[in-house]
Amino acid sequence: MGLTRSRILVIKDDPTVADVLASNLRAMGHDVVVARTPDAALAEARTFQPEIALVEILGTACAETIGRLRAAAPDVQCIAMSCQPELHRVIEAFRNGATDFLHDVGDVAKLEGAVDRCLQIRNEKAEAHEALRRAEAQASQAQKMEAIALLTGGIAHDFNNVLQGIIGFTNMASRRIKEGRIDHRC
Repeated sequence: MGLTRSRILVIKDDPTVADVLASNLRAMGHDVVVARTPDAALAEARTFQPEIALVEILGTACAETIGRLRAAAPDVQCIAMSCQPELHRVIEAFRNGATDFLHDVGDVAKLEGAVDRCLQIRNEKAEAHEALRRAEAQASQAQKMEAIALLTGGIAHDFNNVLQGIIGFTNMASRRIKEGRIDHRC
């Protein structure tokens, strides 16, 4: 399906599998960088700024790597992957921020599905952030309009008070003129 082109970081110590994954992802139209170790992955993440990271969950470093990646780049979507997963490691990966899990890394359709799900999540988050930004802008505009309304209402009230004094004295002077009580001392 392939929603959009994205930057994907593959973290896999086996160079053959990493190259196959990278080749499949590039064939789908994605930009791909491969890192063989967690430290290399973090260094690559700083410069490459991936949107998605495929992280191997063999050993104890996977959950830590996902946690460190998510701390460095909170918007990165992490896909944990393993051909022989241990349930406790998969759970640990999700607890540390994995978005998806890929069991059969050689199945291109499953790989594409996992990537598409991550891209969908990214797009939905972007839409939600944009909706929030628009709502905040509308609320700010409404507050500005309310402040202007209060200000103009206050000015109108003060101006009305001044006008009432002028109108009152004008009416009193007009009555005195009609009654012939003109005081020339003014």
